[in-house]
Amino acid sequence: MPQVIYRGRWPTKRTSFGDFARGKPQDVEQEWLDTHARRLVGDPDFVVIGNEAVEDAPSANAEPDTGWTRAQIYDWLTLRDVRARAGLTKPQLLKVVRGSLGIEDDEEEDELAEESMNAPAVDADMATEANDNIEQEVTE
Repeated sequence: MPQVIYRGRWPTKRTSFGDFARGKPQDVEQEWLDTHARRLVGDPDFVVIGNEAVEDAPSANAEPDTGWTRAQIYDWLTLRDVRARAGLTKPQLLKVVRGSLGIEDDEEEDELAEESMNAPAVDADMATEANDNIEQEVTE
């Protein structure tokens, strides 16, 4: 059964489609959710779990990765009471996820990324020479 969780700043939220207490999962029927999903899905104050209409939504037990959207990662963190400040990028949120799971960041990955950004550009003469060699092989 789908659930809706209000995670806004007020202790309770009264809407035209129901009353919600912050942090308390509220079971709803799929039909009700289909009717009100448009209001809930776009609202950052609500988390919807178990929406059968959304096939590509990640499982609540899955671990966030780069295939998840920023909002899905934030929802995953919220459900586990992990605080993340607003405005974090997806890589920053994934770093928070790894930290909450006790996974240390791989420093080698960071170093490799930095090296590739600082790698010298290809010399134009070398590129022209390599291109000439390829053309000669093709014409022969």
